[in-house]
Amino acid sequence: MLALNFLADAVAYTGPQRQLDFAPVPDGATAPAAKPEIAWLNSVPRNADGLLRTYGPWESSTCAGRGNVCDRHDTYDNALAAIYYLHMQDVARAQQVLSALNASPRSNGFFYASYDSQSNVVDWALDVGNTAWAGIAFAIAASYMNDQSYLQQARFIHRSIRTHARTCQDQYLGFAGRPFDATQTWRSGEHAIDVYALANLLGDPVESADSANRARVFLDGIYDAATKTFSSGTPDCGGGVGAVRPIDIIAWGTLAEAITPEQSRGGLQWVLNSATAIDTYGTPPQIYDGFLFSNWGNKPQWEISASVVAALAHRPSPPVPGPVPGPVPAPVPAPAPVPSPPASCSSHPRCSSLAGNCCPTDGANGIFLECCSYTDAAPITSGAKAPIPTGLVPAIAFASSASPVAKAALAAKAALATNSTMKADPSAARAAASLSHLVSRYGASFGVPASLSESDTGFGWKYFNLGHVASTVWTRFALDGFNPYGVSLYRSPPPSP
Repeated sequence: MLALNFLADAVAYTGPQRQLDFAPVPDGATAPAAKPEIAWLNSVPRNADGLLRTYGPWESSTCAGRGNVCDRHDTYDNALAAIYYLHMQDVARAQQVLSALNASPRSNGFFYASYDSQSNVVDWALDVGNTAWAGIAFAIAASYMNDQSYLQQARFIHRSIRTHARTCQDQYLGFAGRPFDATQTWRSGEHAIDVYALANLLGDPVESADSANRARVFLDGIYDAATKTFSSGTPDCGGGVGAVRPIDIIAWGTLAEAITPEQSRGGLQWVLNSATAIDTYGTPPQIYDGFLFSNWGNKPQWEISASVVAALAHRPSPPVPGPVPGPVPAPVPAPAPVPSPPASCSSHPRCSSLAGNCCPTDGANGIFLECCSYTDAAPITSGAKAPIPTGLVPAIAFASSASPVAKAALAAKAALATNSTMKADPSAARAAASLSHLVSRYGASFGVPASLSESDTGFGWKYFNLGHVASTVWTRFALDGFNPYGVSLYRSPPPSP
């Protein structure tokens, strides 16, 4: 086992201390009672450090023939599990998961993507998003348990991301997805959302403000107002946006309050209109309704479906008054564009043409950069829907985002009325019912699967018909109306200067 001390790269934090006199408040959930999936989550095998195994057998579907997929103990899933246990008021198990994360090997302050049963690194990706989710879990735990050691962990993680991932100074800003891999120069919208939430939970008026600004600039840069969607990100520093339109950027951006009300409303309506999917399972076959992973996906993916249901139920509280921040530094002007060399690799099969310099980035695992523009992607078709009504007020009433970030700019938007137009959409209601059925029927024994049949994501990797920690935990968050990004915390007053 590779042992690293997480403090080895630490820089002492000297900024204001956030007050830890409040606890997470679920968005509409009461104190949780026993839930079916608890029995499965509590029985999931742990690795040598105590991390939960990410995937496991589900009904008659086994791990046979799937490589090491059932010997993964992913950072992201375990961060979610820690937040889940706090939501379920099981502090002891939350502490066990957080201790396991703390004991897991790291490099330059970043968590590896996954570890095996002996706690050796099995997926060596040093990923901003996974690391930021660990930081979110530590920050929420710090508040819930009034524990300064967890707060210092979260600050260290945020500082590590800022130290190593702010490498692009083009018009997009954002964060390098894998800053220690020279062959992986992309930036991710999902990562921007995760860092945005972590920065706001910490509430530092300088570093958090800068991180939140970089994230918002990036999200605005990858937003397509014509289609009401977000690109997955940029394939390189200074390059154009990618072709895949992930659903999680819309759902997670809504929950983290990292996107505007207009972007949230339009994006969620696009999901309801264009990203629905069904699958069947059981004897006799039961139809399950959910949502795709992306515009290129196929079959419902339950982590994403639950995220959409949670986003449609999200109702932020009014903003807490706070000081108006000073001006945030403007983005560095983009350098003059450099022509890309001709592409010489095959494109995604659903692309009609190549665009830019794109090639496999990990040929052994079949992972590709996006190779074509959004208009080249084959359209998704679903059942006919009624036209989007005009004149709607936002379905999501956004509060002011960060504690010292953008309060003045977003305060007026928090007063906008809400409506139930999208939440009442039959697709949303059927997805919520499907999640409830899955967890009620199978949750205690198998959890919720990632997918009922292997589902494509559009990125060259799949979700499996296996019990999945993240899908199970997100299902509970959706059904309880709980927001795992902790926005009820970063609506609290900022620390005093």
